[in-house]
Amino acid sequence: MNNRNYSNNNYNRNRNFNNNMNREMNREAREMNRENREMNRDRGCESCESNREVRREVREANREIRQEAREVNREIRREVRENRENMERREERRYDECDHVHEISGSTEVMGQCQDCHNHRFCTVSSKPIRVGDSHVHEVNFHTDFADGHCHDFCGRTSTAIYVGDGKHVHFASACTESSDEHVHRFQAASSIDSPTDFECEK
Repeated sequence: MNNRNYSNNNYNRNRNFNNNMNREMNREAREMNRENREMNRDRGCESCESNREVRREVREANREIRQEAREVNREIRREVRENRENMERREERRYDECDHVHEISGSTEVMGQCQDCHNHRFCTVSSKPIRVGDSHVHEVNFHTDFADGHCHDFCGRTSTAIYVGDGKHVHFASACTESSDEHVHRFQAASSIDSPTDFECEK
């Protein structure tokens, strides 16, 4: 009887000891898990804060770059606009200060056969210059003489300026007259120089 009680007491003591050890180990494990979670949370918060700071700095840098790019583009557009306006003003002054016209005269080709063979003469003064790109042209209108009982009209434009030295230039025209008496005449002619009596008009 005494041996059985002794064995039961030892069993109970061992069980209580094991239970206490298990509770202590579980408590320590929970404590370690809690500490790990706090460490991970702190580490995660620091990482999140660092990432937020980096993103904020990147956004700020991009904003500054876009602002600088807008300023540069605005300045470039302003300079281009000013240069274009200055060129247009120079061109306008150049033509306004030295307007000119050209004398144009010539003969058409011969048309017809035998007794109907004839051609026409023409003489006119061009319009003032009409700017075309970096050069200019002139409008030309004329009536031919009244040969063979009829005349021809023409309305067109010259070539651009052909410079011949000393700031002077001429223009060339090659075309057909309008139809009259059921035919047309081809012609080609060069104008006189611009302002032939003006020796100071440099273009």
